[in-house]
Amino acid sequence: MMKIINYEERYQKEVLQLIKEIIQTINRKDYTLEQVRIWSMIDEERWIKSARKKVGKIAVINQQIVGYGDIAINGYIDYLYVHKDYQGIGIAKDLLMALENIHPDKKLTVAASITARPFFESQGYQVIKQNQVFIKEVPFVNFSMEKLTNYTT
Repeated sequence: MMKIINYEERYQKEVLQLIKEIIQTINRKDYTLEQVRIWSMIDEERWIKSARKKVGKIAVINQQIVGYGDIAINGYIDYLYVHKDYQGIGIAKDLLMALENIHPDKKLTVAASITARPFFESQGYQVIKQNQVFIKEVPFVNFSMEKLTNYTT
């Protein structure tokens, strides 16, 4: 049985390892080996500072972290990752719902990877534009997406 809990810094190493593994396995189908190598080299100090400014949620099954997502105060969903062995069983959907419920009155946005775009589209997000971003001078394609929930402003 899965449960969703709040992220705490004590989970940092496990969450970062999960994210790296997902990039190196799941995202590998849509990105080059060089892109995957660069993307998975997460700057831990920068990540910690960023995580402190957001609300994070963790999906846990049998005391194993199988998913992570976070959202900023402005409704920007920065991370949403699900363990490679737990894909396609609703964990991402449940994590996303938990994140969306944090800011039900905001326009929700995400910069979705090629891999994540179909999932976000299935959850009501629309592509606003395609982007080319650079990580350590290596180009990546992602998509600015948004979802209007009960957004009133």
